[in-house]
Amino acid sequence: MSAPADVRSWLRQRLASGGVALADQALVSATNCLTTVIAVRALGLAGFGHFALLWMCVLLVLGLQQACISTPMLTIGPKHAGEEARAYYAGLLRLEFVFVGLVLLAGLLLGGVAARAGGLELGTGELLALLACIAARCAQDFARQRGFAREERQRVLALDALASGLQLAGLVGLGTCGGLTPVRTLLVLALSNAAAVVGWGIRERGRAGAPAPLLQVLRRHLGMSRWLVAQALLAWLTTNAFALAAGMLLGPAALGAIKAGQTVMGFLHVWLLTLENVAPVRAARLVARGAWVELRAFWRSVHLGGGLATLVVSGCVALFPGLLARAFYGSTSAEQELVIRAFALLYLFVFAGSVLALRLRTLEHTRSIFLAQALGAGLGTLSARPAVEAWGLNGALAGMIVQQALVCGVLLAACRRVESEREAQAALT
Repeated sequence: MSAPADVRSWLRQRLASGGVALADQALVSATNCLTTVIAVRALGLAGFGHFALLWMCVLLVLGLQQACISTPMLTIGPKHAGEEARAYYAGLLRLEFVFVGLVLLAGLLLGGVAARAGGLELGTGELLALLACIAARCAQDFARQRGFAREERQRVLALDALASGLQLAGLVGLGTCGGLTPVRTLLVLALSNAAAVVGWGIRERGRAGAPAPLLQVLRRHLGMSRWLVAQALLAWLTTNAFALAAGMLLGPAALGAIKAGQTVMGFLHVWLLTLENVAPVRAARLVARGAWVELRAFWRSVHLGGGLATLVVSGCVALFPGLLARAFYGSTSAEQELVIRAFALLYLFVFAGSVLALRLRTLEHTRSIFLAQALGAGLGTLSARPAVEAWGLNGALAGMIVQQALVCGVLLAACRRVESEREAQAALT
């Protein structure tokens, strides 16, 4: 085969692979969006605000798992091959079981106390539904991230299609008959994710090798995750500080309005989640080869292409907030339109910060990500309540935008410094 034919074949493979990843993220984002739409229509803003508060707990645990297991896996996994790779992934599965077990134990022992400390009454049934949702969601996320690390994107798409189909069918069924509640919403999410994981596990039988020692895998991950765990906690606080303050001071309906407005920007999660699962693998291979020129070109294309797409979507959302609110939730108001416009601006900074963090993670330099999130979380902790008390919903939205702008500035400075240092070191060796 001639060289041009080789190039064309390679391009076709890359486009097909990227298309599968994009389709998967489109499916996930559409499912999340439809889940919010169904929940808001069935529960109302106050009921949805209560569900959103419980879901924030799921996202907190999921963020910790990604920091400890999934995110390092996307960088470390592609650097292994053959029997070594099979041993690594098998050892990592053991680590996942340990992580989920510890989370469930902590939830059973401390969940009720933590809820009361936060001003939330959490009954036994609600706590059990929340823990079931956490366990199933963590297992499903581990399976899909492992598929991305091994570049088995068709299998990830099948996994997500099964989970999404079951989830939406359950929500629509309960919503149609008027039986949807925050607890039942959690249970539908738990069962759909668990069923998808069982299907994945059946197909995985016989593929795993002898697992690497648990402590060996844990030590390998600690180099990245020691900063990422702290960063995940701070990122959760950065993302939710102003929303929580609005919910506490203005009521659950305010929290529901913020989370509902955020869902309208779900289009952009297609880009963000695709980058999260694909870009680190590609960049890690370039780093392993020492291809610094190619790496710079790769990140430049990500910034330009993804940034332009983000700008176009955000601009359209900002122009037609009322139309989108009516299409999603059946009604609109001045507050909902304000929230949607604010998130259209916010997501420009969210995209930029996400790509900058990926660049630092590729080089296994996570301390700067932690520092950026620490500054953002500190700003939120100190100013969220005063801002909401002084300016209400406007204060919460403005604070969220300033937070993300600050995080982006710190990450950009760190990225330029670290990449220059690594390239200089590579030039000397």
